[in-house]
Amino acid sequence: AQPPRLPVLVGEGRAAGQAMAAPAWFAGLGGLGWLAARRDDPDTRRGGLALLAAWALFAALALGPLFPHSPYALLYGLAAPLRRFWWPSRHVLVAHAAWATLGALALSRLRRRRPRLALALALLAVPATPAALVVQHAPNRVQLSAVHLPPPGYDRLAKFPDGVLVEPPISPEASGTEQQLVYQLTHGKTLLGGHAQWVRRLRPPAWDAFVAGNAFLAEMQRLERGELDGPFRFDPAALAALRERGVRWFALNREYLPFALRELVTAYDALFDALFGNPVIRARGLTIWDAERWTGVHEVDLPAFRWPAEAHPGGPEMPLVGRRPRSAVFTRLPRAGDPRSQPAPTAD
Repeated sequence: AQPPRLPVLVGEGRAAGQAMAAPAWFAGLGGLGWLAARRDDPDTRRGGLALLAAWALFAALALGPLFPHSPYALLYGLAAPLRRFWWPSRHVLVAHAAWATLGALALSRLRRRRPRLALALALLAVPATPAALVVQHAPNRVQLSAVHLPPPGYDRLAKFPDGVLVEPPISPEASGTEQQLVYQLTHGKTLLGGHAQWVRRLRPPAWDAFVAGNAFLAEMQRLERGELDGPFRFDPAALAALRERGVRWFALNREYLPFALRELVTAYDALFDALFGNPVIRARGLTIWDAERWTGVHEVDLPAFRWPAEAHPGGPEMPLVGRRPRSAVFTRLPRAGDPRSQPAPTAD
């Protein structure tokens, strides 16, 4: 859910896709003035009111479940298939289109009375629109990324025997990327986890029950949440049960966790070393262990990890945000004069 704000004041950040150029916004305000006039043609006026109603409806839907019984909650709560639409901000596309059309109708009305002024305003609005987005620090270009394949280490894993791959984080609170699904195209192993696991309504209840019912996985989630008091301890039967279900590989990919959780990375590295011995694969930012080499250890003292105050999700049921190590696969293509186009810091 996004709090209401003027689209010309959105700027950069997670809500950047909702930005609207100032000229289009003020043209829409002119359309409101046109609607307020009492001498308009009734048919044209009805069309303007319909546009205004469409704008109001889709702008309200774009706010998402911001408050109880919101339009979004009422509409998408009607049936289970509708609840699959969980990006309310996408409604802003229709809202912007309706608002801009309202402004165009206002210019059309002005053309009948002052044609030269209307033409000048229309010609001015064309170059002013991208310029306004630049001034507002809102997106004005398509961002491209270079892709370097195959991902280091995963191409070697593809040649190893079949087995389920466990890649932390597995807790919803610590999850914030889906690069695991991209890298799966290379290694071909079954993943323990799935799409957008931070979204409650996408996780099957059976998945949460499965994790809670396995002492090893439950302890992993406690570690990731910063709730572990004392050593990492589990019933060996829990790990045996996972191995019986095909779990074999444990991987720690530094890209999946933001810098704020670096202490969690240290803890996991120590844990998997203690449980499974030396890694079978080391690559840039990636370490993989083989559960077949379990040392028999079921209690490990780990470096302390407490959830940092600066680590937080982007919103309700949104991924964990924060600066992450530079990807070994995805690289933002440079753009002259844009400091955000520089490569991200490497892993520490």
